[in-house]
Amino acid sequence: MVDKQHSAISPRCYIGGGRIRDRARKVYFWAAWPFARLSITPDSLILRIAWKKISIPRGSITCIVARRYLFLTTIWIIHNALELPAEIEFEGVGRQGLIQSLKSFNYHVQ
Repeated sequence: MVDKQHSAISPRCYIGGGRIRDRARKVYFWAAWPFARLSITPDSLILRIAWKKISIPRGSITCIVARRYLFLTTIWIIHNALELPAEIEFEGVGRQGLIQSLKSFNYHVQ
């Protein structure tokens, strides 16, 4: 039997590619699939690109923009935390699984 309460708060992880840009709009860090991982938790989104890890607290996320290109879904995490890179992107395979997981944790996806 599946514990629905436990599965509702368990982090969801997706493998893909990612890009982080600093405030000067220079490429700060980039990795192609499969060297990036996005973890969706109730409290934050955690993006790991190779050995770099960025945690974006829920309270600083203003919205998440999702666009589909061929078989990939790219999400841009829009936030207001000055200590984080200005642009944070994640690119994963498929669309519904990633977006549904974000929505199931009550993140606003456009």
